Amino acid sequence: MRARVIARGLQGLGDHDTAVVHCRRAVALGRASLGSHDETLAWPLAVLATSLNHLGRVSEAVGCRREAAAIYTDRGLDADAAAMRHHIRTAEPAPGGPRPAGRVADRGLAR
Repeated sequence: MRARVIARGLQGLGDHDTAVVHCRRAVALGRASLGSHDETLAWPLAVLATSLNHLGRVSEAVGCRREAAAIYTDRGLDADAAAMRHHIRTAEPAPGGPRPAGRVADRGLAR
């Protein structure tokens, strides 16, 4: 838990490279914990995705958000899952990079 809190603070300071290191540590600890990993993985995955996105690593960020969305959905946390899906739909690729799979323009906003 400490690693993800530190990572969130580092994000606030704009130090996304170091935040990624701490987020990855939190995710690894969550995966290694006994019992259900759901409650220990979704939040650090979402925080990791934010820093990855700031660093232009959009495809990695989308992967983290997909995993977090699946966990939130499984836990019945529909608002959190919807927030992750919104980030996935609106993900912007790094300049010259591929667009995230499944990206569809929202025609309702084009009016």
